[in-house]
Amino acid sequence: MKANDIFRLTEKRLFQYGGNIKKLVTLQNELKELQHGGDIHAQSYNSSAANNHGVNNPVLNYVEKVLSIEHKIARLERDIKPVKRLIEDLQRDNSQKARDFIILLREFYSDKHSLKEIAEIIKKDRRTLYNRRCELVKKAASYF
Repeated sequence: MKANDIFRLTEKRLFQYGGNIKKLVTLQNELKELQHGGDIHAQSYNSSAANNHGVNNPVLNYVEKVLSIEHKIARLERDIKPVKRLIEDLQRDNSQKARDFIILLREFYSDKHSLKEIAEIIKKDRRTLYNRRCELVKKAASYF
């Protein structure tokens, strides 16, 4: 894989991190509701789950829904884990560079502010932030 491809793929995963966290929380809550019998939809008629005689199987519907949610949760956790480890490592590092990386993760990748906006807020020039962004993506790539 080319360096540009790795950079783009890593950045894509950094941009997706915040949304993936929100999806994970939603799915975990949905699974809790299902496990506590809070979802009446698990027992509603589903023609694709009906057997050959046209009889609905609510237990099968419930199990399929739980397994589907668990699969989605596992995939999201797998996608989130490297970025989470990166953030934890950066938080333990007290260097200015690590603090800049954390700002970029929050402001650029999660909140989608431009480098120009971030530079004005933290009083750094855009070129420095651009360089930090490149360094951050290279560092993040090593976590994937």
